[in-house]
Amino acid sequence: MPEQTENYIHYPIRDASDFVQSSFRTIVISAHEGIKAVIGKLKSDPNGPTHIQKYLFSRDHGWTMERARRWVQEHRHSFSMDVFDSDYYMAWFVDNDLLI
Repeated sequence: MPEQTENYIHYPIRDASDFVQSSFRTIVISAHEGIKAVIGKLKSDPNGPTHIQKYLFSRDHGWTMERARRWVQEHRHSFSMDVFDSDYYMAWFVDNDLLI
């Protein structure tokens, strides 16, 4: 269930209990738009690639619960491959000037 904190709208994609707790990392999806994601390794595949657990939308960038919900719905297909191979992941974010 999405939640709002002082600084972020937290919009979960998968249940946090499905993940290896020590594997969580926060990455920047768009610094300009104020969007980050929490990624981690699934308990069912702890040596495999990372998956998106939730998105973080910065309230300082004007994000509301409804706007975040619409963004997730509109971009679900662009992130449908939510598995990040570490080589691809680094190249993709560096090429787009998005650094972890």
